[in-house]
This record gives sequence, structure tokens and C-alpha cells, in this order.
Amino acid sequence: MKINLMNTSEAQFIHSRQFTKDVLEFMQEGLLILNETNDIETANSIANKLFGFSENDSLSGKHIEELYAAKEAAENFISILEAEGSLKNQECSFIRSDGQLFTGLYSATIVRDLESSTMAKVILIQDITASRKSLEKLNEYTELLERNNKELDQFAYIVSHDLKAPLRAISNLTSWLQEDLGTLSDENKDNMEMLQGRVKRLESLINGILEYSKVGRGASKR
Repeated sequence: MKINLMNTSEAQFIHSRQFTKDVLEFMQEGLLILNETNDIETANSIANKLFGFSENDSLSGKHIEELYAAKEAAENFISILEAEGSLKNQECSFIRSDGQLFTGLYSATIVRDLESSTMAKVILIQDITASRKSLEKLNEYTELLERNNKELDQFAYIVSHDLKAPLRAISNLTSWLQEDLGTLSDENKDNMEMLQGRVKRLESLINGILEYSKVGRGASKR
């Protein structure tokens, strides 16, 4: 019967490693830790899945440039991070192991060990391709709505100027005819009143269209 004896420091070390592993796997974002040569030393399961890698073929050991769709973008990221020490909410195009591109939102910071003078880069990343496409689609709808509102404005202008003016002319002509003809028969009087009523009804309809166009513009501005 073998008895495995473990001293306190070894037990603490194993517990610490397990705790760190559990924390990394609990995270909702992909996590990458780069060494001083910008090779990936640590990647949690979310990061491996994000870039299309498995546990048997993980990101560990790969250079950060391999994850970027454009090498220049990776070089720019490293240059800015080393100069400023941290980056927040940056967007860039990344590439999965199967060659598929996706839009990633990432933040990064540099961690230094004062005792050993070593430096590590910690990166948190998530896939925002779907939300980015939704935003682009929303922008397309917004632009379409703005175009429709402009067309509605033009239509309202035509209605106001090209239809109201003839209606006013018809109304005036009706009044002038009544004055010129003097006393009218009951039938002619009814016809004149009907004509005036139809003119007012059509003018009211035009005013309703104009009010509707104003409501549409107010809703789009909000």
C-alpha cells in the first residue's frame, strides 16, 4: 500500500493551478496570455473555440500574428500596446483555423513581474460579428427611413402647392359665379353648395396628409 505524501507548498501550488484553471474556464470572453516574444502561452477554452482550435490542437505556442486577418494589424496592435501599456474595446478582423474571418472586440494590458522583470500581455476577446452585422442592418434601415421621409416631404410639398392652389381657385370661381348669377334656382344653389363642400372636403383631406407627414418626421427624429 502506497501513501502519497505531499508537503504544504506542493498542495498550495496544485490548488493555485486548479483555481486559476477554473477561473479561466469560467470566463465568458476568450483569454490569451502572450510572452515577451508575443507567442501565446495560455489560452482558455473560450479562446480556443473562438479561433476554431481544440484541446488537442490549442492556441498555445502560436504567434499572435497568426490570429489576425492582416499582419499589419497585428504589428500595429503590438506597437500600440507596448507604447501605451493597455488597449480597450478595439475592433479588428481575425481569422479562424478554417480560414473564416470574424470581427473581434478586444482589450489588452501588459503585466510585469518586478522580481523577474518578465513581461506578459493579457488579451480578452469576444466575437461581435453578429452584433456588428445587426448594427449595419440597423444603419441600412435608418438610411432607408431617412430616404422615405425625404420622399414624403417632397410629396407633402407637391400636395400643398400643386393641389391646394387649384382648389382655392375652384372655391373662388364658385363664389364669383354665385355673385354674377345672382338669384339661383334651388337646384343650382344645391349644386353650388355641393361643389363648395367637395372643395372643403378635399382640402381637409390634403391637410390630413400634411399632418401625417409631420408626424412621420417627428417620429424619425426621436
